[in-house]
Amino acid sequence: MLRTAPVQQLRWLPPSWKSRAHHSVQVSRSRLRISLIRNYKPLVFRCSTMTVTPKISINDGNLVVHGKTVLTGVPDNIVLTPGSGVGLVAGAFIGATASDSKSLHVFPMGVLEDLRFMCCFRFKLWWMTQRMGTCGKDVPLETQFMLVESKDNTEGDQDDAPTIYTVFLPLLEGQFRSVLQGNDKNEIEICLESGE
Repeated sequence: MLRTAPVQQLRWLPPSWKSRAHHSVQVSRSRLRISLIRNYKPLVFRCSTMTVTPKISINDGNLVVHGKTVLTGVPDNIVLTPGSGVGLVAGAFIGATASDSKSLHVFPMGVLEDLRFMCCFRFKLWWMTQRMGTCGKDVPLETQFMLVESKDNTEGDQDDAPTIYTVFLPLLEGQFRSVLQGNDKNEIEICLESGE
């Protein structure tokens, strides 16, 4: 998927500029110039074409987000669908395929090891709390939200290494609800149930 964002005509001005009388807008292919009469200096913005490529993928059994491996050992029945929509989209939907129809499915999504995470999980019917950990077995049952931090290990100085935060957010799909959970093999599992 390759998306580009071309330079477009200016359709919006900040409210503080609208109250000032006599302004002009000139748009060219690579420059936007806004001149405000009444002794204001012109503002110049440089515009360029932006290219957005998919940054979330499953490669060789690994879930890779912006070049950083988040999950290893991703099974073949786990499906990744890139997000689609208007604007810059940097997300994907993770799902699973099953051979039979049941009211409860539990699918391992991959192994989470040596990455810090914070998650929110339901510990009572109406209450959630947070937990932190570094591996899949630290993920509690009924996890509703998970934020995973991954740093680049290839660079020499760890303080300057870029950090990528990945959000796992279980969603509702039709009659099924979903939650995350961990197991003793450090795998993250997605649990889908219809309540029947």
